[in-house]
This record gives sequence, structure tokens and C-alpha cells, in this order.
Amino acid sequence: FNTKLAIESFPYVIKGIGYTLLISFVSMFAGTVIGLFISLARMSQLTLLRWPAKLYISFMRGVPILVILFILYFGFPYIGIEFSAVTAA
Repeated sequence: FNTKLAIESFPYVIKGIGYTLLISFVSMFAGTVIGLFISLARMSQLTLLRWPAKLYISFMRGVPILVILFILYFGFPYIGIEFSAVTAA
């Protein structure tokens, strides 16, 4: 165990913990808000709201999340949409 390397790397670890917490809280908040609106649309009596919500829910349940992430991360740059490191994480 190299203690000098551990001490030199400590600021990067702290910075990484900060980014991890930021991404976690933003993801939880965004997921809660989006999920609330999709669930309200799914329970709506209006067909115009209910069917797109049903399709979205069926798609998200049926496709593995890793496939969606690969499509987003590797596919979007082909159409000109670039991600920062934090956005990609």
C-alpha cells in the first residue's frame, strides 16, 4: 500500500464523491418528477395522454437500461448532440 499515492489522490476522491452525490440527487429528483407526470398521464381518462404513457412505460420495461444508455451515449454524437462528463455520468 502506497500511502503517498493515497494522500495525493485524496482530493480527487473527495471531488468524485461530490460529483457522485450531485448526480444521485439530481437523478432522484428528475426521476420522481418525470415518474409522477407519466403516472398521472397513465391514469388519465384522456386517451391522448394515456396511450403515449402506456407506450413509454412498456418500452422502458421491455428494453434493458444498458441498451438505452449505449444508444444515448454512442448514438447522440452522430446527430450532433455532445455530452459533458457529468451529463454522460
